[in-house]
Amino acid sequence: MLWLALALLVARLAGLGGEWPAGERAAHLGWVGWVLWFGVIDSGITVNYVLLPTVCMLAAIGIDLVAIGQHAAAVWPGARGQVARAALAGATLLVVADQWPGPGSLSARLASVRPTIDLPGMAAVRDSLRPSDKVACTDELACLLLVGRVDAWLALDDYVRDRFVVVRGSNAVGVYATAPVVLRPADLLEHRREGARSGRTIVVDVFKEYAVGNSRTWLPRALERDGLGMRALLQTPQARVVELGDLR
Repeated sequence: MLWLALALLVARLAGLGGEWPAGERAAHLGWVGWVLWFGVIDSGITVNYVLLPTVCMLAAIGIDLVAIGQHAAAVWPGARGQVARAALAGATLLVVADQWPGPGSLSARLASVRPTIDLPGMAAVRDSLRPSDKVACTDELACLLLVGRVDAWLALDDYVRDRFVVVRGSNAVGVYATAPVVLRPADLLEHRREGARSGRTIVVDVFKEYAVGNSRTWLPRALERDGLGMRALLQTPQARVVELGDLR
């Protein structure tokens, strides 16, 4: 798919396909710009971010194949034009076959590559939350999906801090849900010791695979560093929900 997209891009630049309006160029700009942007910010294109450039790439391939086929039919109205269009149709079938690798059903492969966050027992945990509880999360969007609120984003590693913390005014917040950024679990309990709030401190810790490794170990390591303990409210292969406690 990638090599065909690049070949068609070169072909359109060379004039094949006739007129190349800006609207048709936008599809190529979408996937090329996305790749370049992620390279500039050094974020790393993970499975969570490949859908948009892939869709743009497939759109560009379809647009270019149709344009070049129509141009070939106009330039070569006879058998040569038909052969060219048949070759382009074959290229389309190759792209379709390229997007269908691996054994098993499509739904099973999608579930393994991009699992939906579905935590059995999460409804009971969500119903048990009180307004006085403070809910922190290691993934802002997942927290909103699972709990419906996120009081703080617990950024436990420099990898995510460098890439997903933004400053608005004088406040550091998460890039997705603008939740206040907390760098250490102990900071979540400071308000408790000061008496500013009552209630529990709940952390929804979603496991994600990053370029630096899986985030599963980040919370236990941070709690050990701060001398804190946790009581598991829910434990699944995708995430854990814990209540923090001060053991000092």
